[in-house]
Amino acid sequence: MFEANAGFRVISLPLPDEIRAVGVHDSLHANAFFFLNRELSAERQLFGLAYELGLLILQQGPATPQAIEQAEITKLASRFAAVFLMPE
Repeated sequence: MFEANAGFRVISLPLPDEIRAVGVHDSLHANAFFFLNRELSAERQLFGLAYELGLLILQQGPATPQAIEQAEITKLASRFAAVFLMPE
């Protein structure tokens, strides 16, 4: 999925109220950029980051996004974020 020298860039900046976070994958350079809404609490920013990471993993996995409906991708990314942040 990612090369050993791959990296994540996390940037906190003011975003419109309806946007928690945005993730962008640069496959050419094996980087991912995550933009977080700094107006949100630290907990909401962290959940937004984990959610976007979940989306990135889902999009890189063996099941292509075309094979899964958008509502299911959203649900799976939210579940990933919850389990990632609060494992049993």
